[in-house]
Parts: sequence; structure tokens; C-alpha cells
Amino acid sequence: MITLSQAEAQAILSSYDKNVGNIAIQQINTGYHATVFHLSTDGKELIVKVGNSHEFQKNCEKEANVFDLLRKADIPVPEVLMVDFSEARVPYSFIVTSKVSGTQMNQVDFDSLSKARKQSLYEELGNYVARMHAINNNVFGDSWKGESFTTWSSALDSQFEQQLRVLQGTVFEESRRKMKEYFDANKAIVDLPTAGSFLHMDLHRGNIFVENNHITGFIDPGDVLWGSNEYDLMRLELAHFSSEEENTYKQFFTSYERHGGNFLPGYKKRRALYWLTRVPVSMGLIVTFPEKYSEYYDRAVLEEQTSLDRFLKEGVLEL
Repeated sequence: MITLSQAEAQAILSSYDKNVGNIAIQQINTGYHATVFHLSTDGKELIVKVGNSHEFQKNCEKEANVFDLLRKADIPVPEVLMVDFSEARVPYSFIVTSKVSGTQMNQVDFDSLSKARKQSLYEELGNYVARMHAINNNVFGDSWKGESFTTWSSALDSQFEQQLRVLQGTVFEESRRKMKEYFDANKAIVDLPTAGSFLHMDLHRGNIFVENNHITGFIDPGDVLWGSNEYDLMRLELAHFSSEEENTYKQFFTSYERHGGNFLPGYKKRRALYWLTRVPVSMGLIVTFPEKYSEYYDRAVLEEQTSLDRFLKEGVLEL
């Protein structure tokens, strides 16, 4: 884990603001490739991510490009102020962005909100997600990291194979075999004509900021790719709704469709297969970073295996 001293914070921000004063430093997150700090100085609120891996640098370049794309589409995201991989100022790479105003959605006490306020937030979210999905490309995959496919099905197939390779020879070897077998038998259902839509792929409540009952910004575009909008919708549904009968669920999708979002018949079947393609990601994190699961490693492994086996038996994904 990287720590950030006052002198290092001064070195980072002085290239952005020569007259920077004393800096209040708060570490707010430690991820797999980055440590994130909230810096406050002279009335400015900034976010600094630091890391020392090639993967971190690729993520920073992607984040800068994605935020620029979304800002041009009038979607609220942080402004990238500086990216530096030189290690001339500090002994690691870093990216500096503005701080989104408001509170992370997962810090809001939803039980205390009125039905109308909840519905209003999800109506606004449906609008923003539809606008994201309206941003199109003629390729599929993570083009920011050199991936480019001519069809969505080939992009999904490639991504899934990459994720499965991480599990080879691990405690999830049998799960890997089961997933590949199921996917190969059912992948024809996602071989449909579709636009290469902009997919955020990580719109859980921790990555959405709100203030005065309005969305003020979206963060963390590390998983962004071009693909079927349904893939992003699957991820969002599982992150926000426990039932399709929820009023917020209906409000979101009504707004999404009203603002131009759409999906083809058979979405629920494809949604289940899309979920399966994300299972190797969580399994891969367990075997790649076992130290982060050290206190409950066996339980984490068992929960992943049990969830997968239940899905393979029932063939249905319940929210």
C-alpha cells in the first residue's frame, strides 16, 4: 500500500498550482492497482490516485479518455487535471482529478427517503444511462486497451476466455470447466445485431454521487467497454434492485426507454448468460489477491462455487 506524505502531496499539486498551501490528506480507498486520496487545499477538493504498476498506468490513460468523452456528452464526471507517469516528482505514477460534489449513493439512507424521492433519483439515472448507451462506436471490446472486435459476440467470447484462463489450475478449475461448457452451449443467444454502445459496467451505488436529490457525477470507469447495452443493464440491475417488482426498478426502465434506451425480446435469457460471464471476474480476484481474502478465503471460495452451481442447475438468474 502506498502512503502519501505532505511533501509528496505538495510535489504532486505544485505542478498543477504553484501557490498550493497546506494540504489535508485523507486516504479513501485501496484498490488492487491503486491507492486513492482526497486532498483539500485552499478551498479546492481533489482526488489523487497513485500506483506503480503498468496496469495502473493503462487504467489512468483510459480514465482520462473516458472522462473526456463523457464530459463532451454533458454527463457529469470528474475533470482530469493531470496525469504523470514520469516518477520525477514522486516515486510512482499518479492521476489528479476534481472531486465530484455530493455523497456516494451507497452512503444515503434509502429507508429514510420518500417513495417519490427514490423514484426521482432512478428516473434521473435511467436518463443518464440511456445517454451513455447512445454513445456508439463501430467496434466492440475495450478499445482503450487495444481490444477491437467487429461483432459483440466475438468481443464477449474473447473477454470470457481471458477471464477463464486466470482460473486454470486453481481451486476454481472445476468451476471454470462448467462455465465454459455452459457458455459454449448457449452463446448463440447473444449473437444478435447490436450497436457498439458505451458501457460503464460498474454503476453500483458507490460509483454514483448525489446531492439535493440529484445525481452529481459518475466515477470509476475502469471496466468501460463497447458492447451490447444489455450487458451494462444486467450489471446495474444486480447492483440496485432486489426485485423486478420494485417501484424504483420500473421507474428506472421507464425513464431509460423514454430517453432512447431499448433492448430486444429475450433480454432476460441473455441477462442470465451475461451474469455467467462475470463470475470468473470475482473468482479471479480471490485467486489473484488471496491476501485480501485471508480471513475468509475458504468461505469466499465456497460461496462462489455454490452460487454458480445453483445457477447451472436452475438456469435462471433471479434479482
